Amino acid sequence: MTTWKSGPGKAAAGAALLVGCFSLASYGEGADAADCARYRPLAPPAALASTPRADEEAELLAIEATSELVAPERIYQRARRDLAAIRAAHPAVRDLRAAPDWSNSLLVRLNGGARESVRNNNAVACLNRVYNAKAMRPLVDDMPELVVIEFKGRYNIPVLAREYARQPGVSYAEPDSRVGDGDDVCLSIAGDRYHYIFDEGAGDCPAGCTSHTYWGFSTTPDGTIQPLGMFSPDRGPGSESRPGWFADLDECRQWL
Repeated sequence: MTTWKSGPGKAAAGAALLVGCFSLASYGEGADAADCARYRPLAPPAALASTPRADEEAELLAIEATSELVAPERIYQRARRDLAAIRAAHPAVRDLRAAPDWSNSLLVRLNGGARESVRNNNAVACLNRVYNAKAMRPLVDDMPELVVIEFKGRYNIPVLAREYARQPGVSYAEPDSRVGDGDDVCLSIAGDRYHYIFDEGAGDCPAGCTSHTYWGFSTTPDGTIQPLGMFSPDRGPGSESRPGWFADLDECRQWL
């Protein structure tokens, strides 16, 4: 199942495609507490309890920049401050927002087609409890073993997918990915310097956008903003020559 990448003119269709609904209890929410207690989470309980945070965009960028399951608090707060300051000082990027590559849910296939086997899948039930799943629904009514799991918090969903996939009784687990293109923002970190690229997509963005304009910024711990420049690779003669700052920030650009 896929949804459009968020941005102007896009529609997030994932939730509307879900049909039917079972409660988490019908998928084994009552798993043995002792079994769940033996599971070692991918992040400390305090970190898991911290999400979702108030600023969805800063939380997403902190996850992408660190590859952690949960956004580190220090990086989240810095990104939140930087984004506000950059937009206040540079109106051209004021309306550009980061768009996630995945929705906050997993597609999971459990072994066995009978609802009883799904209900008794304690390994998945324990993970649902630890990672605060808010809903677990069949993708289609007559296949209760093929489910969509939605989470209350914001996580690095590819990392969480690998954790679900290794559990007994799971055939596969994968992010509920987004497709299409649109406006975006990325972050990469080099020591105490944070680098941002703001990306404005234009054209047929549900099919991938036909043009992009990029603005680069660097920030320091004291809040100083250094504009790196603007780059429009799809517009005008000679536009194929990439500026140095854009080429150097390949770690950031992987998220655009």
